[in-house]
Amino acid sequence: MLILQKISQNKTLAATINQIHYVVIIGEGLVGGALRDYLINTFNYKFFYNVKTPWTDKTLIEAHFNELKTFIFEKIFNSQKTELAAPSFLQLSFVWSAGKAGFAASFTDIDEEEKDFHSFLNLLTQIDQERPAFVKMDLHFTSSAGGLFEGQSSVQEDSQPHPLRPYGILKLRQEQKITEWSQNKSYFHGVIYRLSTVYGRIRRGQRMGLISIMLQNGLHKKITPITGDLYTLRDYVHSMDIARMITSGMISSHKPHKSPSNNLQVLFGLSQKPTSIFEIKAIIEFHLKHKIYIQFNHTPGNARDITFGKIQPPFEVQARDIRSGIKDVLTDWYGAHT
Repeated sequence: MLILQKISQNKTLAATINQIHYVVIIGEGLVGGALRDYLINTFNYKFFYNVKTPWTDKTLIEAHFNELKTFIFEKIFNSQKTELAAPSFLQLSFVWSAGKAGFAASFTDIDEEEKDFHSFLNLLTQIDQERPAFVKMDLHFTSSAGGLFEGQSSVQEDSQPHPLRPYGILKLRQEQKITEWSQNKSYFHGVIYRLSTVYGRIRRGQRMGLISIMLQNGLHKKITPITGDLYTLRDYVHSMDIARMITSGMISSHKPHKSPSNNLQVLFGLSQKPTSIFEIKAIIEFHLKHKIYIQFNHTPGNARDITFGKIQPPFEVQARDIRSGIKDVLTDWYGAHT
């Protein structure tokens, strides 16, 4: 769990406006880690708060969120009241990209994650009730298009979710809770990002997407076990493209919108190109210049296609194609190991 900070100035004829942006990232996995790196390396954000979240010890989660709340009030809200002489615009963005549950999660697993998410919403409520008037809040939540629309073809923006397993049920419940929480908060803006299958940097010992696992095992000439089918179609999107989408979402959060009541957007984070594991295998072999090996566990439930129709990309951020994305992951890996 961390907070990043960026301070900039906007000079006008009347005054110099201090624009301060704090980004609270809950979960530094595949998406949260990419967002952190993108903000720091591209926009020069700085670390402001960085504490390891005790996700494995559920007794400490509530206390951890309370510590975060105290820090926000003391180091952000109160200090800005006293230290800033010039007029200011302070934006506080929350990004929820946490969670260990995946497609194979049980109902017991998602019950634990729901408790963590409930603690997070309690944190938002407390901050919202006591935040100074000059603070603008926004929330960016990473959901799962695959979990919500598993087995559906040509999914559109207005398609109705029909989750087939606990993981999809978790994401739908979380979306519903955000929708309920955001009602009657005209000053608040939120974005739900329904992401397809995310891949990104090879991070040994940490959670990775299927493509990154295939690349890592291919580099070390190890077998990749896959539960599914060689020709199952899925949409794969690079984590850095998701980071770009969320960043654009934060930037646009407090611009005037057509409808004051439309303070919550539901968007899809996709590459818009369904790809089979057979195609991915061929692309990886092309870049590695040798064969890779896959061991299939043919489970019918994991072989369902998930495809999408023509959907507008969030904030006009176009995701890279699968060939470019795989090449970028390898380039990053070679750069870190040479």
